[in-house]
Amino acid sequence: MMAKRFTDTEIYDDPWYIELTAGEKLFWDYLCRKCDSAGVWKVNKPMAEFCTGMRIELDKMLTAMQDRVLVFDNGKKWWIKGFCDFQYGELRETCKPHLSVIKTISKHGLIQKIKGYPKGIDTLKEKDKEKDKEKDSACASFESQFDEWQKVVLDEFRQAQEKIGRKVFPDSKTLDGANAIARMLEDGNTTQAEARRVFAKAAKDDFWMDKGLLAISNNFGKIASLDGKSKKASFPKDKICCGKKMESRNVATSGICYYTCSTCGIKWKLDSAGQVLDRKE
Repeated sequence: MMAKRFTDTEIYDDPWYIELTAGEKLFWDYLCRKCDSAGVWKVNKPMAEFCTGMRIELDKMLTAMQDRVLVFDNGKKWWIKGFCDFQYGELRETCKPHLSVIKTISKHGLIQKIKGYPKGIDTLKEKDKEKDKEKDSACASFESQFDEWQKVVLDEFRQAQEKIGRKVFPDSKTLDGANAIARMLEDGNTTQAEARRVFAKAAKDDFWMDKGLLAISNNFGKIASLDGKSKKASFPKDKICCGKKMESRNVATSGICYYTCSTCGIKWKLDSAGQVLDRKE
């Protein structure tokens, strides 16, 4: 599909355009249509002469364009300065159609020259870093509510998660879970070493890591009784969906089995005895 572009219907009233010769006007129109999505024309004099049907002297054309064109890359490329602003308005990374344009502009090394876009193509990455900083700051503020034992619990939990490549961003449930285990430590019902072992065992099972610290605190004794290895329960036998035997790719330490049928897309959740706990279409 050919590219479609806006045309300035008021250009015929522009004193600059009025002063151009017929050949210069034709060349300007050619330039605006032949350039890429960033407004860059790769200089090709023979092609320009063939398409316009006239002899072109680039130096004279450049003089006629005045400051509307920037020559770069050792004269191999011309950039129409106002092209992007006219065609797209202010470029935004949140606008999907703009992303390819921003990428093209960046490829030409012109991103810093775009009006209203001073930071460049790395802004998306910078924004992600800023979001992480904001989360870290929020965590620090959140953790200021913790007492000494709660901080010990959160620190142990964080270390267990970091070992499996996760990052803890506390919420209210995390606070409740840390508080419950902290009280156990404070009352002498468990030890820091035991809490560390429980977190290490829980970290081996996505089921508990997804549930979070509150669920771990509610099942502290159950997790503590595990042998430390990730118990992978076998999937219930003789379970059929769409004529195919179910084979789980995700069996939690808790014995809960998950299966998604590749034919109908139904998601099954069963216990180790084969009882259906949930079924979503």
